[in-house]
Amino acid sequence: MDRPIARTRLPFGGDPRLLVAGGIAAGGLVLGLLAWAVRAAPAAIEADEDVARIGDVSSEVIATGSLEYVQTQLLTAPSPARVLAVHVAPGDSVAAGQLLISLGSPDVEIQTLQAEQALSAERSALLEYRASTAMNVLAQESAVHALRSAAILAARDSAAAEDLGARRLASEVEVLQKRSAASDARIRLEREAARLVLMRASADSLAAARREQVERLAAIAQFQRRRLDALEVRAPFAGVTQDVKLQLGEWVVGGVTLLKLVKRDALRAVLRVPESAAAVVGLGQRAVVRIGADSALGHVVGKEASASEGSVNVRVQLDGKPPAGAVAERSVQGRIIVGRRTGVVKIRRPLPEQEHGGYVMVRAKDGSLSRRPVVFGAAGATEIEVASGLAAGEVVRLSRDEGRQR
Repeated sequence: MDRPIARTRLPFGGDPRLLVAGGIAAGGLVLGLLAWAVRAAPAAIEADEDVARIGDVSSEVIATGSLEYVQTQLLTAPSPARVLAVHVAPGDSVAAGQLLISLGSPDVEIQTLQAEQALSAERSALLEYRASTAMNVLAQESAVHALRSAAILAARDSAAAEDLGARRLASEVEVLQKRSAASDARIRLEREAARLVLMRASADSLAAARREQVERLAAIAQFQRRRLDALEVRAPFAGVTQDVKLQLGEWVVGGVTLLKLVKRDALRAVLRVPESAAAVVGLGQRAVVRIGADSALGHVVGKEASASEGSVNVRVQLDGKPPAGAVAERSVQGRIIVGRRTGVVKIRRPLPEQEHGGYVMVRAKDGSLSRRPVVFGAAGATEIEVASGLAAGEVVRLSRDEGRQR
């Protein structure tokens, strides 16, 4: 005979069998949620992956190149000469006006002396001409003065004779003689006075011509003096000497390069920008030049009009003092900022062959990979814009190993 089982009452009055069934159901729900969470949670981001995100991207053109000095001057021999002294060595820092090389040329010295002698002789001739002309003018002025007095007396005698003749106290012959004498005196006075005016005018013209000759000879002498002074080769500006290879006693011809002087702190970078990217580079754009472990800011100051070997040379002027160790012909890498995009989807820069777009591998939340076409836009130094193909929060693989599954 079966006995009925007594049911245990719970404090709150529930049925124990219902409690057991509810516990089993709750446990199953928890396990299911845990399984879903494990499946839905994405794996950790690996080194060759990145998460697409919203942000700003600077559009940059990256190129390599080298440094060059902005201010460089070749100092040449002004004329054939012999090297008397070399006062500097390659790499010396010199001040403006400092003596660098002493040259000697007997021909230039003789020509300078001859030019100065010719100038001195012409100046003496001008002084003598002025003195003689002044004496001649004074003599002529005296003659005119004497003739003027004689003409006045002759005119008075003629007037007196006319008066006496009118009163029949002088003969007609005497009156004609006095009248003729007065006319001759007046004519001589007019001629000599005109001669005095002509003498003064010609004296001034000849003196002006002599002065112009003196000025020409003075210019020649000054030129020769500059040639002689130029044999003392001095620095036109403060800088550093280069390519000093002269020997004492060496004979150099006119125009040959003696040394090169550069301004150390004035540097610029010459970047070889790929021809395909040169179109977006313009004057005034900001740039960052990498010089060894240091970086320097600059701006674009020039771009060549033609390409050479697939690249266009772009000159970037460095702002401020260059970093230590910056010298001409040192290799550098530059980034020219040609634009900026804001509020776009971006990721780390992929491999170079992927940067124009194509297909990338996108990892889903369950770890599976899918191949998806993308189009890239503006590219910076470390980031690139995703114009289409990705949404913010998606994980993209940047390596070449596209088929690897987790």
